[in-house]
Amino acid sequence: MAVMNGRTDLVELLLSKGANINHRDRDGHSAVHWAVVCGQLDMLNFLISKGADIEAPDSLKAAPLHYATAIEDISAELALAVLHTLIKGGAIPNCRDMDDRTPILWAASNGNLEAMHSLKQAGGDLEAVDRDRLGVLHCAASHGYHE
Repeated sequence: MAVMNGRTDLVELLLSKGANINHRDRDGHSAVHWAVVCGQLDMLNFLISKGADIEAPDSLKAAPLHYATAIEDISAELALAVLHTLIKGGAIPNCRDMDDRTPILWAASNGNLEAMHSLKQAGGDLEAVDRDRLGVLHCAASHGYHE
């Protein structure tokens, strides 16, 4: 809850008492996952500065970078800043979830052109396909995105 609410002071206290910065919940989500999903950019930077694993996959093998392409409840600018923070922190742009989907494929499914561009600039593969051989055009069109 402290991560979700941006309470860096509480997270700092918990870490000083021995809390594991890379602890995961029952779905495999780490503090980094929650900072990303909740759009807590300052918290994300704090977690990275404390050595949190930004590549830790959840139970679906999705990394925080996957989720950064699908954030809905925050501004587009903040969502892009979260994505860029992960990339600058060393997140792997071509990581794959359990369906062999890369963050670019997640971005295409969510119509997130800005994320696709940023991921491409970071070395993301626009030719990537998932386990069903679906690529960016398939993912975008199947979710109603035609740009």
